[in-house]
Amino acid sequence: MAFKTTCPHCGRALSVQDSYLHKKLKCPKCSTKFIVDPVGQQPATNIARKTTSEPKDKESQRRVKVAAFTYKKRWPVKYLVIGIVVGVLGLGFVGLVWTAMKRRHTTYDTGDAHMPPQHRQKTAKRGVGEPRAMEDAAESSETAAEYRRRGELSADRGDYDGAIRDFTKAIEANPKDAEVYLLRGIVHNRKGSFEDAIADYSQAVKVNPRLTGAWFALATARRDNGDFEGALRDYEKCLIFESSPQVRGMAERRIADLRMKLNREGLSKVSGKEIDLEGAEAYYKRGLVRYEMREIEGAIADFTRAIEIDPNYFWAYFKRGVARIRKGDLDAAIADLTKVIELNPKLAEGYMGRGMARNRRGDVEGAIEDYEKFLKLAPNHPQAPPTREMIMHLREKLKLQDSSRK
Repeated sequence: MAFKTTCPHCGRALSVQDSYLHKKLKCPKCSTKFIVDPVGQQPATNIARKTTSEPKDKESQRRVKVAAFTYKKRWPVKYLVIGIVVGVLGLGFVGLVWTAMKRRHTTYDTGDAHMPPQHRQKTAKRGVGEPRAMEDAAESSETAAEYRRRGELSADRGDYDGAIRDFTKAIEANPKDAEVYLLRGIVHNRKGSFEDAIADYSQAVKVNPRLTGAWFALATARRDNGDFEGALRDYEKCLIFESSPQVRGMAERRIADLRMKLNREGLSKVSGKEIDLEGAEAYYKRGLVRYEMREIEGAIADFTRAIEIDPNYFWAYFKRGVARIRKGDLDAAIADLTKVIELNPKLAEGYMGRGMARNRRGDVEGAIEDYEKFLKLAPNHPQAPPTREMIMHLREKLKLQDSSRK
């Protein structure tokens, strides 16, 4: 049997079978879904005689509208649960942010007379003009970072004693902060306490061996104190860990200056009339100085004399090979550097020098082999980065040569 009904949303008259009673029906016009209620429904034959399809009594109209509204506006329980969970999490996040902001703005009065007024911090427990009766309590609450900041401000104002005192307290609070040792060493250096500065720099590199600023400052302090060998060693350490081209260039220039000074001192010791140049070491040192002064022939002669005195003096072979590379005698240089490798196979510089000579002679494959051996023995050598770039360049060169042959 067919009945007529109307869509509660758009009012369109519909003819439905009795099998749809108490079931969901979708309006073909507005796509609204509603439940067909048998109360007040009329047979489909009445559709042609009446223009409206609404039930006659008000109770039937109300029940149809309520059924459609209930189906259309019903919210599943899971959405309600999700809303509650999101609300709780949101409130928790707001609480965490509020707590973090309160901690960030909780400060203590430093109370130092050498602090500028704009950096002085006040608390609610202490007025601006009150005496420093609570100094110990305030300082006990301060962190290492606050002591460090106070020390930096004191150093900028020229109060070196106050800066040293604050840096010392920062170190006591956090002994593993290498930068604070470096800062205290810089202040000691400004005061002229070079021994204390060197001690702080040494402790800084002990705590953090990769702190290149401490290595550089330590090397500079030792150079100013006349310890050229120690300064040279520290500048070379700085080159191992430093990646900045500016700092590396400055360290390399100072290394060159120190080597020149050391070589000149060696020349003054071995070139005087009162000293007999019979030892291999004496000829070797004079050869180093002559090489630095670009007296290549004289340097080769001194290295040769040192080798004649001590045939196992591999450093003399090495320097003579380097001098011959500079002269352009590549075959003799390769022979000297091969001898170095025979005498000391673990000397990375021997492979480096022979690779350079082979590269200049055109033996690209041999140069790559020596460079790779050098990197294997000394991966952290100051010349390791440019050597890696050279290997890449030589491999590209080999590819071009192979392609041209084909």
